[in-house]
Amino acid sequence: MKTNFTSRFPTKSFLALLALGAFAGITHAQTTRTWDGGGVAGTNMDTAANWSGDVLPNGGTSDTAQWDGTVAGPLSLTFNTVGALGNAPGIFLSLLGTQTDSLTINYAGTATPALRLQNITIASGAGAFTYGSSDATNDGITLGGGGVNAHTFTNNSSNMATFGTDARFAFGGGAAKTVTIGGSGDWTFGGKFGYGGGGSVTSVTKTGAGTLTINNNIQGTNQGGALVNPGNIFVKSGTMVVDANGVVTTTAYSSIAQTGTDVGTLTLKGNGSFVSGGDLNVGDVGRSSGTLDIQDTASLSVGTGGGFYV
Repeated sequence: MKTNFTSRFPTKSFLALLALGAFAGITHAQTTRTWDGGGVAGTNMDTAANWSGDVLPNGGTSDTAQWDGTVAGPLSLTFNTVGALGNAPGIFLSLLGTQTDSLTINYAGTATPALRLQNITIASGAGAFTYGSSDATNDGITLGGGGVNAHTFTNNSSNMATFGTDARFAFGGGAAKTVTIGGSGDWTFGGKFGYGGGGSVTSVTKTGAGTLTINNNIQGTNQGGALVNPGNIFVKSGTMVVDANGVVTTTAYSSIAQTGTDVGTLTLKGNGSFVSGGDLNVGDVGRSSGTLDIQDTASLSVGTGGGFYV
């Protein structure tokens, strides 16, 4: 028997409070700044003239940094001092379907600044996206801040989205973060969680039909050399591949297909390694359906006190 609940909160009062911004924890992008290269094929993201209106996207007002194909051809852009791009709670990155050529972003300085991001959205039809590379210069990303602690990276393009092996993720406000990586398109993740500050990543969740391939040890370090690993790994849909040189270690349990009707796959290949700090569930709750595929010399282990459940 279902119980019907009637709200005792007057609708008009709710609407009035919403209009007054009573729900301050909800953050929306404010202004969209489109990359135009200043009309002279500029490549520095710190230069205001390279954005529409000659104004930098400002993380302090949750602006969107957008690429829409205004500048034709593959783009290889750099940042040095970040400025407004590093303000909390961070900017949104958006590649529209009209941005059909590739976009690569790299740090070009000698210090340790980082772009501060909330979410990344890559539309169907967009070109390949790459943040960082494999060089020795760390390409920092600070996740949120100012109470924004949930972050979603979505690729709906048929082209790959990549975080290079020198990408480093810091945690804005020293807070605990959740990261969701999804979309119908594919991701390659070579970055590390932890970039000298405080905070943590409590979970990494794979959603959407695409494949997330991990090709590096994602363990990074916080201030004082403290090691940083994700708390949980959840593969809710699509496939997560821990490929050659990939190492994933969690501090808590992991689920391949977590709840409801989730259908997810975890594939371990090459010399890839997956260590679950707690239970490892293959199909966790309800009618969820998980697949575990171990190939080559890849390894899987469950921490002391944890169990392997199918």
